[in-house]
Amino acid sequence: MNCLTKVAKAVSHSLNNCVNCLPGQKDVDMALKSIGEASKKLLIETVNPSSLEILSGGPERAESNSSRSNQSAGEVVHASRGSSSQLAVASGKFSQDFDEFLDAGIEMAGHTQKKDDQVQVIGNLKNISMASSKLLLAAKSLSVDPAAANAKNLLAAAARAVTDSINQLITLCTQQAPGQKECDNALRELEVVRGMLDNPNEPVSDLSYFDCIESVMENSKVLGESMAGISQNCKTGDVPAFGDCVGSASKALCGLTEAAGQASYLVGVSDPSSQAGHQGLVDPIQFAKANQAIQMACQNLVDPDSSPSQVLSAATIVAKHTSALCNACRLASSKTTNPVAKRHFVQSAKEVANSTANLVKTIKALDGDFSDENRNRCRVATAPLIEAVENLTTFASNPEFASVPAQISNEGSAAQEPILQSARSMLDSSTYLLKTARSLVINPKDPPTWSVLAGHSRTVSDSIKSLITAIRDKAPGQRECDSSIDNINKCIRDIEQASLAAVSQNLPSRDDISLEALQEQLTSTVQEIGHLIDPISTAARGEASQLGHKVTQLAGYFEPLIKASVGVASKLRDHQQQMTFLDQTKTLAESALQMLYAAKEGGGNPKASHPHFTGSLIQSHHDIINRLLHELGCLCYGIVGMGCL
Repeated sequence: MNCLTKVAKAVSHSLNNCVNCLPGQKDVDMALKSIGEASKKLLIETVNPSSLEILSGGPERAESNSSRSNQSAGEVVHASRGSSSQLAVASGKFSQDFDEFLDAGIEMAGHTQKKDDQVQVIGNLKNISMASSKLLLAAKSLSVDPAAANAKNLLAAAARAVTDSINQLITLCTQQAPGQKECDNALRELEVVRGMLDNPNEPVSDLSYFDCIESVMENSKVLGESMAGISQNCKTGDVPAFGDCVGSASKALCGLTEAAGQASYLVGVSDPSSQAGHQGLVDPIQFAKANQAIQMACQNLVDPDSSPSQVLSAATIVAKHTSALCNACRLASSKTTNPVAKRHFVQSAKEVANSTANLVKTIKALDGDFSDENRNRCRVATAPLIEAVENLTTFASNPEFASVPAQISNEGSAAQEPILQSARSMLDSSTYLLKTARSLVINPKDPPTWSVLAGHSRTVSDSIKSLITAIRDKAPGQRECDSSIDNINKCIRDIEQASLAAVSQNLPSRDDISLEALQEQLTSTVQEIGHLIDPISTAARGEASQLGHKVTQLAGYFEPLIKASVGVASKLRDHQQQMTFLDQTKTLAESALQMLYAAKEGGGNPKASHPHFTGSLIQSHHDIINRLLHELGCLCYGIVGMGCL
């Protein structure tokens, strides 16, 4: 077994090397290495501006470089979906801009008078370093496997983390004209969340469709109040209040965009022609990121220049990520039905936990005495942990455990467009509004600019109204419920026409198929209808994305049901038996129609009361199906005339 494990590890290592040799991958690795090397500047205990061979004007340089770094992060996101050469160029530019931004940030730390403030600046720079590495890792993963589940969302989240980290540092360190900093931060945040609206074929969050509607309503209210506050505080010159309103507006716009992206995904995936995805056993990208973070932290632990505070920070990172990995292993073990995988996840969690415990002991000894001997013991203790985490990451990357992404059809994509267009219009007009407000807070006595601000406010309001209407109109399953109701109503009319023909003794007999074949078709169809009762009930009560699929399947069975039922009736000699049999089929169709109306009203909203979707309705439908199946069984035994019908 150990030999097999070693061979598997060697194969996996070779495959990873092959992947890393693909065009663009080596460039991303070089960019990651460059960021790692540049980040070593943050390991120094005290920063003195005189020791830095860079120009003065740190805050101004940081503000300028922050914009370039944020733009470069966006270019990495875009390039990861393009060619390998584009990714190579974008990752190289990003690492270069990061290096320049880091230098400016370190200079700002050097100009900081208080030791606590300097520590905070360095801490923010470390966060930016970590976020930048995660961005490149996510871009690398997406470029290798563009169809990987949730890869695009992880990349977007990584880009947002870079922007948030940059904004935190700029807010802490820079001095700008009143209100400018808040507007710039908001504009950077809006630029990043815009990516959620690009081809949303993955869930953006875990919000249900009706949660999205509630989120849009709540955030639109906050945005309306914030826009009024922006205008009012520009007039009164209350800059702190203006900044608060800009921050609230940005947060609301990000919430609106997230809700719009999630709602559009649910609309697309709920289209009957789309294929829903399913969650995998584990998230291999989460494991890869944890692996990267643990390796970087272990490097800092054993670095001879690491200070006590840096050792403590690295130990915290190790504890955080190893705990998350162990929890993920336990969860995967409880969910999988594969006994081999179950044992492997449990064993991997034990190895990671034990090696972490051993490392923590050496870290405690190092914290008490920073001697070379203790440092060496710490270095030795990191090796088993790194190996255990690497083995676990390799195992978690097994395609068997991966998620299957949804396949949204062309029809589903078309259904998404009204929501996406409204959300894009909202972001565009909000961007113009913030840029205009940025000018007005400095120069509030400018009538033409006030007119422009009012125009942008109206456009924002109109786009949000359009967004709310689009989300409500595109509620998953509603269109399919209407179509299914129409189809079953048509089937009921067809069965009524057949009943009228039976009354007048003019029901034509089907000679192209035997009674036995018709009975078999009818029995199979009725059974399939019965199998859909509970899934439709579940979808109507809380799974909006599945509602359209299930009601469409149900309606699809009724045309062959009616055709087979009329065929069976046509082969019965007694006209009263014909009418009775057709009435039973009509009763089934009417019961299904009642269920569709209840499903349409429930709509998949888990918060609705569902007064019409009762247990008695479901039981009634089951009873009707059982009676029809019983009567079909009577036909099979030729006892139609003995009171079975």
